Amino acid sequence: MKKILILLGIMSLIFGMVWNANATPITMNFTVEGLESSNLFGPNPPGPATTASGTITWEADTIYDEIDHLTSIDLTVLGHSYTLAEIDYLPPGGFDIIYATVNNDSLSSGSNDFWIRWNRNTTTAFDFAYATTGTGGIWGSQTFTTFSITGAPVPEPATMLLFGLGLLGLAGVNRRKQ
Repeated sequence: MKKILILLGIMSLIFGMVWNANATPITMNFTVEGLESSNLFGPNPPGPATTASGTITWEADTIYDEIDHLTSIDLTVLGHSYTLAEIDYLPPGGFDIIYATVNNDSLSSGSNDFWIRWNRNTTTAFDFAYATTGTGGIWGSQTFTTFSITGAPVPEPATMLLFGLGLLGLAGVNRRKQ
């Protein structure tokens, strides 16, 4: 009886590891239009780039969970192609933010910075903003023509499951011998 309880304990640990192991790549695709000056006073002229599209991928448990780590980016604004080394993620303080502060420590005029903000709980976009070198100003928009966040669980190897079933079989054989 003691051996069966030990085997059942080991099996429950193994099944627990298989059940909880999930690595999910999450992909955000977006297109934002109508990028204009963020000037609060006076007219808001269009920015040097009035449209931006990109794909950003990260890993998390689900699309509603906090980002574990960023894995790729495909975004070019006015000739600057952002790299994974340039971007980072801020945990929610109202909105989730993926951003690049290439030349400074915040989104600032005359830099190659950008940010995209969204609500993780509803997977809805809030805004996109960018700045470029050689021009003054920050341009932004809340007009997303495309915005999606998708994720598909990556199946874990069945080895642990087969190992657990083997232990279950051994426990059954052991019980029959007694």
